[in-house]
Amino acid sequence: MAVLYRKELQGRVHVVDTDVNVHYTWIRIKRGDLRKLYIAICYFPSSYLMYVPLRESPYLPLHDDIIRFTTMQDIVLLGDFNAKQLCLTQVRLCMEN
Repeated sequence: MAVLYRKELQGRVHVVDTDVNVHYTWIRIKRGDLRKLYIAICYFPSSYLMYVPLRESPYLPLHDDIIRFTTMQDIVLLGDFNAKQLCLTQVRLCMEN
């Protein structure tokens, strides 16, 4: 995962955290008003998500991070989440695995 930003932001943009499977990276931007903005840049490949049991969903750690970072300042989530609705049969299959 890469982050491209303007030269003027150098020194104000920092990588804060990356999940172990590199599905998302959190960056922090110090704004002019001294507040901080936390941005999660996400990519969840659909081929990976189709075979992961629900209890191992990569969205669960992201959920925990969202709660953690919202207590600090403002957050933005962006990227490709490949969030699809599953039919009940697919949910049962995932839960059995």
